[in-house]
Amino acid sequence: MKRIDDIRGMDVISLKSDVNLGKIRDVLIDTSSQQIIGYTISESDFFTGDKGIFIYDINTIFCDAVIIRTARTLKKIKSITRRKSNITQFEEIKNLSVTNSKGETIGNLSDLLFDPLNGHIKALVLQGNLIIPLRNQEIIIHSKSIIVSSSIKGKDQRKKSNKLF
Repeated sequence: MKRIDDIRGMDVISLKSDVNLGKIRDVLIDTSSQQIIGYTISESDFFTGDKGIFIYDINTIFCDAVIIRTARTLKKIKSITRRKSNITQFEEIKNLSVTNSKGETIGNLSDLLFDPLNGHIKALVLQGNLIIPLRNQEIIIHSKSIIVSSSIKGKDQRKKSNKLF
C-alpha cells in the first residue's frame, strides 16, 4: 500500500521509447466507484499540457519510477471513462470534512492509502481529530466503512456541502 504523498514526484518513463515523460503530480479518483483510476503527469515541456495514465497502462512501479505503456491527455481520459463516473483529482477533495453516520465531523481528508497497481482505496487518512483538538493526530478509516453521499457526487454540490466520505 502507498499514500498519495509517496507516489507524487515519481518519474514516469515510457516503455516503448524509454523517455522520461515527467513526474506524477496527482491521482485521478472516481468518486462514484471509490477507486483510483489513474495518475496525472506534470510534464517538463510547458507547451504539451498535462497528461494522464490509467492504472491499467502501468507496466511496473519501482521505488522512484513508474514504467508505463502509454500516456493520454486528461481530456481523453475523461472521455474514455464511463458516463456515470465522477472523475476528480485528489487535490480538489483534499481537506474536505469527513463525517460519521451520525453527521458529526471526525476530521478532514488528508491522504489515502491505496494499492498503486489496481487503484483500490484501502483507507482514508484524516487530520484534525476533534476529540483531542490540540494534537495533530492522524485517523485511519478502513475503506469498508466509506459511504459516498449521493447528494455530493456532482462537483457543484460537493463544493456546497464540503463533505465527501
